[in-house]
Amino acid sequence: MRTTLISSSILIGLALSGCQVDPFAQNPGVLADGIGLRQMESCDQAHDALVEQVLEALVQGQAGWYGDVVMEDDMAMDEGAPEAGGDGGSDAPSDYSGTNNQEQGVDEMDTVKTNGTHVFTAIGNKVRILDSWPVEEAEVIAEVDYYGHPHSLFLSGDTLVVVGSFWAETETYEDPFFDGSRVHLYDVSDPSSPTLTESFDFSGYVVDGRNIGDQLFLVVQDHMWNSTALRTFYADSEAQQEVWDAIEQIEEFRPDWDASESEQVAWRAMVRGALRPIVEDHLADLDAEDTLPQVRSSDGAQVALSDCTDVYTPAQLTGTGSLSVVRISDDGAELQGSTVLSDGWQVYASEDNLYVASARWWWWNMDADPSSYIHMFGLPSDDVPAYKGSGEVSGYLYDQFAMSEHDGHLRVVSTDFRDWREEENTAANHVNVLKPNEEEGGLDLVGHVGDIAPGEQIMAARLMGDKGYIITFEQTDPLFTLDLSDPTAPSVEGELHMPGFSGYLHPIDGEHLLGIGMAGTEEGVLTGLAINVFDVSDMSDPILVTQYDMSPEDDDWAWSWSPALGDHHAIAFHGGLLSLPIRVESWNDETGEPEGFNGVKVFSIDDESIAFLGDITHEAIVEGSACDAGSSDYNPWLQWEERKYDEEGEPVDPDQGESSEGSAGSDGGETDPAVEVPDTDDVIDEAGEIVEGEDAEEPPADDAPEGGYYEEYLDDCGRHYLWQSGPERSVFIEGSLLTFSRFGVSVNTADDPADELHTVIYEPMPEEEAGDTGAP
Repeated sequence: MRTTLISSSILIGLALSGCQVDPFAQNPGVLADGIGLRQMESCDQAHDALVEQVLEALVQGQAGWYGDVVMEDDMAMDEGAPEAGGDGGSDAPSDYSGTNNQEQGVDEMDTVKTNGTHVFTAIGNKVRILDSWPVEEAEVIAEVDYYGHPHSLFLSGDTLVVVGSFWAETETYEDPFFDGSRVHLYDVSDPSSPTLTESFDFSGYVVDGRNIGDQLFLVVQDHMWNSTALRTFYADSEAQQEVWDAIEQIEEFRPDWDASESEQVAWRAMVRGALRPIVEDHLADLDAEDTLPQVRSSDGAQVALSDCTDVYTPAQLTGTGSLSVVRISDDGAELQGSTVLSDGWQVYASEDNLYVASARWWWWNMDADPSSYIHMFGLPSDDVPAYKGSGEVSGYLYDQFAMSEHDGHLRVVSTDFRDWREEENTAANHVNVLKPNEEEGGLDLVGHVGDIAPGEQIMAARLMGDKGYIITFEQTDPLFTLDLSDPTAPSVEGELHMPGFSGYLHPIDGEHLLGIGMAGTEEGVLTGLAINVFDVSDMSDPILVTQYDMSPEDDDWAWSWSPALGDHHAIAFHGGLLSLPIRVESWNDETGEPEGFNGVKVFSIDDESIAFLGDITHEAIVEGSACDAGSSDYNPWLQWEERKYDEEGEPVDPDQGESSEGSAGSDGGETDPAVEVPDTDDVIDEAGEIVEGEDAEEPPADDAPEGGYYEEYLDDCGRHYLWQSGPERSVFIEGSLLTFSRFGVSVNTADDPADELHTVIYEPMPEEEAGDTGAP
C-alpha cells in the first residue's frame, strides 16, 4: 500500500481547486504516539518512504519544518513489534597512551593512533607513519597516498583505517559520489610500506565511528537534498513548474510569520496536500535501490549501502536525511549496513550497542514539547547492525557523554530547549533511564529525575557505573552528583556551586574528578581557562580540592581557551600527567600588536594538587618548515597581513615595500619550485586558491580584521593558516611526551617538558634557505 500522511489528505482537494475556504478551520491532524522505527518489507515500501522524504523536503522549503508529520497506520510501528600496552624490552615500549575514549574497549576515531613502536597521524592533508621507538630517533618512514582530505584514523592490529572526505572529479551533481566520504584500509604489518587492501566510497559523510575488536562500525549521514531522488525532481523543469503553480493557487492562505500554531500546522498540511500528487507522479518510476545511500568498493562496484529490507523509517519524521550504521570487518571483506530515514548526530556506543540521538524539529512551534529520539542498534561481529528499538527523552543532548550504558540500561542526561520568547529562561535539565523492551521493540523510560538547575544548561557530563556527574552553567558552575544505583529512581545526591564551568570531566580515581573548563566571576563573566580537581568521595558533599586558573591578570584583551573544551580527544591524561593544548591571545601595548601562546601545557595532577611542569610549542618547527612559506616571524595566531612578492618572486615586507630578509627564498637563492608564486596583486581566496590581479578580493569582513589578506602556503604542505600551527594531539611513550601539529612532532621529557629530546619537521626548508632564520 502506498504510504500517505494523515494531515495531507485533509486539504488536498481544496489545495488543488483553489476554493476560497478558510483552511485553518480544518483539523490539522494529530501527532502519532509511536516513535519507533518500522523495518521496510520490500523495495516498493522503501520507495514510498523515500517519496515521503522528498515531499517533506519540499514542504520544509515552502512552509518551514516543525515535525508535525506522521505516517498513516500502515506505516506506524506495530504495537507488538588499547590503551597502555606493549610487551616491554628494548624492541617496544612497556607503556604508552592511546586515544582518550569514553568507554574501555570501544575505540573512537582520532587523528593520531599508536601501538607504541609506531605512530600514525592524519593531522593536515597527509597521513604519515612514524617510527616512534626509540623516541629520540623518531622519524617519518612512510606517507599514505590518499585522494581527499583524511580526518580520522583507526588502528586495529595490523590494519590502519583512514577516514576522510573527498570531492569527485565528476562535473555533475547527479552523481551520488559528487562528494562524500572515503574509507581506506591498509595493511601496516610493515609500517614502512603500507599496502592498500580495500577502499570504500560513501555517498554521505562519516560523522562518527567505533572500533570494537576486529570490527569497524561507522555512522554515515546522507542528506536527502543531495540524493538522486531530489536532484532528479529538481532537474525536471515540468515538475518544478507544477510545484510553483500549485503553491501560487494557495498563496493567499499563507499565514504571517507570527501566526498561531494551528495556523502554521494547517498551512503545512495544505502545502503537503498540494504537492503530494506532483511528487508521487514524477517519482513513480524511482528505483529505491539507486536512491538509497550508495557505497562503491575498490573494484568499482556500486550498490546501495543497505538492502531495502534493512531500511527503517520512523513513525514521526525527524528530518530529510538518512543515517546508516555500517559494519566493516578489519580486512574489508565484509560490509553490511542498516539505514534509517532520519537525521541524527549524537553517537554513543558500548561494546554491544550503538545509539544515535536525533532531535524532533520544533522551532516552528514554540509551544510544542521538544524532545530527542534515541535509536538503538546491536553491534554483531558477523552480521548487519540490527535495529533494536527507540526511545524518547525531553530536550536535547549536549554531546556523546550525555549517554552511558550500564547493566542493561541506557542513562541519558538532557537539557530542555529554551523558549527565546520568554524573558526568563526556565528550561531545566533531566536524568533519564531507558531500558530495552524486547517484546515491543522500544526503549522504555523506567526512571527519571527532572527540573535540575532551571535556567541553566548542561555543559559536561560523566556517567560511570552507579554514579554520575553533570555540570550546568548560566552564571555559576554547579557540579551535581547523581546516584544511579537504582535505575527506576535516579536521584541528585549533592551539588557544588562555583564561578565558571567545566566543559569536560575525567575520572582521576574512584573518588576524584578532573574538570577542564573556564574560570569566571560570580556574575557569570568568563575570565580564562581553568583546571579543577573535585573530591566526590562524599557524593552528598562534593568539594573543589584545587584549581589552576589561567586567567590573565590586568589584561582586558587577553583570553585563554583549549580545543579540549569541544574535543575530548585533544586531552592526553596518563600516569598522573596531563598534556593540554592551549591558546592564549593577548595584546602588547608597547608594540601595538597581538601576541600569545599556541602550544601544549603539561601538568602533574593527583587527588590533592595541580603542578605546572612546562610549555611545549612548535615555534621552531614552524620556522624550519617550508609550509611557513617564507615567514620567519612566528606568531601563534592567524596573521591577516598582505603577502606580496617582487619581480624575482621574493616575499615583500608590506611595510617596507622590499624583500624581507631572512625569509624562505630571500637569501639570494631561487625560490622553491614547489611554491606557486603569486603576481604582485594576487592573494589567496577562502578556498586556498590564488586569485589573480584585479580579481583579488579581501576576505569577508566577518572573517578577517580590516586591511588584511590570507597568507600563502606551499601546495605540497597543504594550505594551512598559521594559527593552526599549535600541537593538536599528544602521546605519552615510556616517560616521553610526543606532541603533533600540522608541521611536525616534538619529543620532550614528559615530566620536564623543557627538555626537548628530538624534533621532526614534516616539510623542512632547504638548508640554504633556512640558514638565515636560525631555525633547525
